[in-house]
Amino acid sequence: MRVFLAGAIWAVMAAGSALAQEAAGLRAGDTPFAPAELTELLSGQAVTFFDGGTARFGAEGAYSYIYEGSDQVWAGTWAAGQDSAVCVAFENGTSRCDTYVDDGKRLVLITEAGDRFPAKSREPF
Repeated sequence: MRVFLAGAIWAVMAAGSALAQEAAGLRAGDTPFAPAELTELLSGQAVTFFDGGTARFGAEGAYSYIYEGSDQVWAGTWAAGQDSAVCVAFENGTSRCDTYVDDGKRLVLITEAGDRFPAKSREPF
């Protein structure tokens, strides 16, 4: 199952990475990451956003997202790709690619729709 999900992530990344970057709406001062930099930055980290959501990026590719006060967990697998993209294949069959950049002050997640979510903190878990 894990091998299948990893293959699905790479297929999504190949098709969606460039589109995610185009639609992401990068701003002046945004610094994207190379895949290896992004993997090193996120592996084993819990990234908490100002909206109360926390994304956990397992070192072996496991992923989970939960909102503060909620018991619903969005679980799947993640991988870093080109153009500063992080693609997640969720266990429910959906997938998405978002862009992560350094805006000069903090880590920022930019969705495919161009919505920006600055990180409040990034800590090992």
